[in-house]
Amino acid sequence: GAMVHIIENPDAPSAPSHHTAFEVDNIEAARDALAAKGIETTDIQTRNDGQQAFYLNDLDGNRIEICTKSGFGVLV
Repeated sequence: GAMVHIIENPDAPSAPSHHTAFEVDNIEAARDALAAKGIETTDIQTRNDGQQAFYLNDLDGNRIEICTKSGFGVLV
């Protein structure tokens, strides 16, 4: 039931604060699967609420976050 639209705009480069996030059940397995394909990621970080996340960039330089479920619930 979800759709993701990715629109290329050469005048709007990605910045760390502008990114897409995908929630996973097992963050270590997700990072290991990407590493096995030769994809570089940041280290897994743990936030104050216990949520864990890491980041990677796609071939166009867009930042992508892979994270676990947040302990804060829905904020928006």
